[in-house]
Parts: sequence; structure tokens; C-alpha cells
Amino acid sequence: MKLFRLRKPRHHRGVNIELAYDLHLPQVRCDICGETWGVAMMEYPAFQFDFLNPEQYNFKRVLSRQEVGIMQKQFEKVVGRSVFLVPGACIGKPSGNCGSSKLDDFAWGRIWCPQVSREGKEVFAKDGIEFVTAEMLLEFRGSPITSHLAMQPEVTTMMTAESLKDHEISHCVACGDFNVPPRKIGYMPRYAVDGSRWPRGQHLVTMLETLDVVVSPEFMDTVRRHNLAGIEFEECGEIVP
Repeated sequence: MKLFRLRKPRHHRGVNIELAYDLHLPQVRCDICGETWGVAMMEYPAFQFDFLNPEQYNFKRVLSRQEVGIMQKQFEKVVGRSVFLVPGACIGKPSGNCGSSKLDDFAWGRIWCPQVSREGKEVFAKDGIEFVTAEMLLEFRGSPITSHLAMQPEVTTMMTAESLKDHEISHCVACGDFNVPPRKIGYMPRYAVDGSRWPRGQHLVTMLETLDVVVSPEFMDTVRRHNLAGIEFEECGEIVP
């Protein structure tokens, strides 16, 4: 089965939006591979917890692997399930400004993942498709825009060992760091992902190896049947048994 990632339309003429976060997960310093790293482009908008504060949750702060493990357990206790926390990722409620009060079904205030309209989310729900969303603070000329929600795809490792090797992606099993060679402009690599790793019931998944947000066939079908605007799908590989 083919694998597709979501992306901003190539000839996108949507409204300009700038969304940012005040808080970040700390980076991690690995005592095994020797790297200190974090991914500032990742985001967890649905994790809006009272214990988050700028002193502890900022990109400049660096934790050991052991300290990251303690933080992970704290989050899992609050969330009530296991979660992947990517060091350095944005966290909490995003905020920003947009150039109009009229937005497409999908708006792009971030690079990797768009924001979805409340009406669009209801369309998905009627088709039996659920995904995690969160409130955000968006304004147009000082007035709040409440039509859209931030989306938070499930994060997990997806690629087969063979595909990692083929694309020369190195991986530290201790800290979880993936080192991906830069992509050539205009070229989308084709990855092989293990179908058994697709989280059950999830329709939006962030591949931890590359940070691409890949989607289920059901998600794409709803977008196309209901002509939801502001999003495209790009083939990026295959799902193997």
C-alpha cells in the first residue's frame, strides 16, 4: 500500500499565518552518542498543562537521558498513556496572527502540520475519523479568530531497518536521535514503513525518523470527497506488512 504525507499545496494562495510557542521541551545530552540535540519544529499543542513554565521548559535547557526519562514519566502520568516526547519540541498553546479572518479548511501557521477548521473536524468526525486537536490564540487585527484548531499527530517510529539503511539515516538507540541527510530540492524520498507500527486507530502520524506527517487512506478519502481546501498529499513510499 502506498504511503502519503500531508503538505501545503504547491501553489498555495492561502492567508499568511504566523504561529509560535512560548515553551519548548528541553534538549537532551546523550552520554552514548555524544550528541546534544532537540527538534524545535516538532510541536505538542494539546499538552497544555499547569506545571509547564518558561524556567523549566525552554529550548536552551539541556537534560541528561536519565532526566528526560523522568520527565517522560511525568507526562505519561498526566496524559494517561505512553507518549513519544521529542526533545526540543514546542509545547503548550500556540499563538499568533493571520492576514484575514477567512481561512481555508486547513491553514498553515507551521511548517510540518496545518491547523484545521472546527467545521472540517466535524466533517471528519461524521466519517468516523478522530484526531487530537487543541485550542490556540490566533488574531486578525487584534480580534480573536476561533474558527481553527491546532492538530497534534501521534508520534512514533515507522521505518523499516532496511529503509533506514537505504536512506543513510543513522539512529542512536539510547537517546532516539535520527540523523537524516538533507533532501535535494524538489525531491521526495520514498520510505518503507512497517505497517505493524502504525498506531491503532490513528489517522495522522508523525514519522519520528523524518518528522513527515503521514496520513491514513480514510483521512485522504474524507478530504477528497468533501473537497476540503488547503491541503495536498504527496506519495512518499509504501507501507509493508
